[in-house]
Amino acid sequence: MSSRAVDIAPELAVIERQAAAVDDLAGLRQLCEMVTAWLGAEAFAYGLRQPSHFLHPELVFLSNYPADMMRRYRDEEHVQVDAVVDYAYRHVRPASWKEAWGQYGTPVTRERVLSLFSAYGYTTGCVIPVHGACGQLSILGLGASTASGFDTQFQRLRPQALYLGSLVHEAAMRVGYSAEPEPPAVTDRERQCLAWAAEGKTAWETAQILGITERTVIFHLQNACVKLGVNNRQQAVARAIALGVLATAIQDLPEPL
Repeated sequence: MSSRAVDIAPELAVIERQAAAVDDLAGLRQLCEMVTAWLGAEAFAYGLRQPSHFLHPELVFLSNYPADMMRRYRDEEHVQVDAVVDYAYRHVRPASWKEAWGQYGTPVTRERVLSLFSAYGYTTGCVIPVHGACGQLSILGLGASTASGFDTQFQRLRPQALYLGSLVHEAAMRVGYSAEPEPPAVTDRERQCLAWAAEGKTAWETAQILGITERTVIFHLQNACVKLGVNNRQQAVARAIALGVLATAIQDLPEPL
């Protein structure tokens, strides 16, 4: 075992304890700061998207970048063209800024975004995305100066970065969903009807599959709509997926390849 592997174990244990103790935004901020420092960066921006609504998802957002820099980032709508954010939506592997911009964005958008960060001394960094089981997305973005040696540090600690990102994500989920009500009490039959609606089946087709009447299928779908607070079956399917009420489950295993 390398000396570095021995050295980092106690440090990771401290971060793990902090992650387990997080129960509010202050604790989550402290956790992000610890991860930032451990990976050798100087600043962070963290966002958790909770897809309770598709057009206007709930967001938890924390940052210790300079306030005026983040204000410009928001007001000038850099998030719409930031390749680092685009990368996080499409990938699960942590990546450096250079890697993210190498895959997405254009020279114009790259200059637009990176010039803002470099004006405040942040010329390199990384992004650590974590995708949750029900469509949640965590994005932990770190910024550093080129002189800090961050790029070399990040390449060496990329596996640990993935693990640390998952710790932040789980801690943020506890904080972000602490005030959320329990998922609607959809019955098994209502869930079955929603699942077949998600597959594009009509009420009549669902009735044939489940061995019940079409009227009964409609009854179950209407009940599901009421419980989910929506007006039609299309909205019910979308809402059920967003809330984790309707999720793809493995029913049986195929023969191993």
